[in-house]
Amino acid sequence: MSGRESVYTEEVSLARILSLGDRYDEYAPVLQQLFAPEPGHRSQSLVTVPHAEGRLMRWQVNVIAHPPGVFTIWEDVTDVRPVEPPTLHQIGLDSAQSLGLNVAVIAPQQGTLAMFLTPPPDWVQYNYRQAGVSIFHPDDLPKLADFVDSDSFDSAEHSQSISIRILNVDNVYEPIDLTLRPYPDALGSGLVVGSFMRRARSIFGL
Repeated sequence: MSGRESVYTEEVSLARILSLGDRYDEYAPVLQQLFAPEPGHRSQSLVTVPHAEGRLMRWQVNVIAHPPGVFTIWEDVTDVRPVEPPTLHQIGLDSAQSLGLNVAVIAPQQGTLAMFLTPPPDWVQYNYRQAGVSIFHPDDLPKLADFVDSDSFDSAEHSQSISIRILNVDNVYEPIDLTLRPYPDALGSGLVVGSFMRRARSIFGL
């Protein structure tokens, strides 16, 4: 299987693959390639994903920078690279999501959610949006970008929260309190880590 991201779009199919992973620790180099590609840069990593039939598979992910986007190729290497069990860290993230906490990598300048670190929640319209439809409300994107660019956020020692609207599976934007902190590495791509829980539905009248 292979795919190509010649230009940046809201639908990053590679993020969908990685969000399925039961074991994956190479987020940083892949995100670097996707959001700050430089000519000649490439990365290669392995991810364990569940097949639709329930068995686990081992996929090799190849990302090759081709500014302004990247080429991506992923292939089944289960026969030559044995499946590995999930990390303790991944099990912990799965447990957090089961309690309603969602953790994701946010790209404020692109106005999108790059990928979930916890399993994607079933109420967020994450994978199957129409072209041009933002996962965050368009009116909130300037506020999000300004919030992350502010001196107070850059110098903060603790996470900070902002109220923003996210697209749900009913194609309705519902409000969340998004807690943000800078990505813990100098990727040069403006990524931040965000966490949120779903509000009680009665609060926003659904």
